[in-house]
Amino acid sequence: MDNQASAPAFAHRRTIDCQTVEREDGMWQLEATLYDFKGAPFPTAKGTVMPGEALHHIRLTLVFNEDLKIQEAQTRLFSGPSHECRHVDTSYAALVGMTLGPGFSRKAQECFGGVLGCTHMNELLPVAVTVAIQTAFAKRAEGGPAALAPYRRLFENQCRTWRSDGPAMQAVSKAMQESGPSS
Repeated sequence: MDNQASAPAFAHRRTIDCQTVEREDGMWQLEATLYDFKGAPFPTAKGTVMPGEALHHIRLTLVFNEDLKIQEAQTRLFSGPSHECRHVDTSYAALVGMTLGPGFSRKAQECFGGVLGCTHMNELLPVAVTVAIQTAFAKRAEGGPAALAPYRRLFENQCRTWRSDGPAMQAVSKAMQESGPSS
């Protein structure tokens, strides 16, 4: 008899993928995609979703500039448990003009929270913010520490590592002072 226990079947799996590319026009395009799968047949308003079929497959596409201001926003629902899900697609055009950074999540919640939006699309928004900041930060870092000054407010005191009195922030502050003006 084999003593190895069989691996348990998964009940639910969520995968989120988020990436950015720099466009030829100098803008950044971010795509965040969410997939949900069930490990067993799952009844929905549209019928039964079978294992291997996506219960949710949604995409958020944002185009933003170096100041993290959203220039274009598009959502796409490839699959969802209800026909009602498609009715929120156009709501997210209201993201245009918002800036990805402090205050964004609060503003997005006001615009798309509850019945105004899609729970799962809203879950992609904070992921998009951090990926956008990482993208802009990495591009600015190519210009040296002083080039990071405009982004300092985006990460300072946002987690333990980047607390103002911590070694990481002190090292960045020192490098900014040594290489040029800082904010």
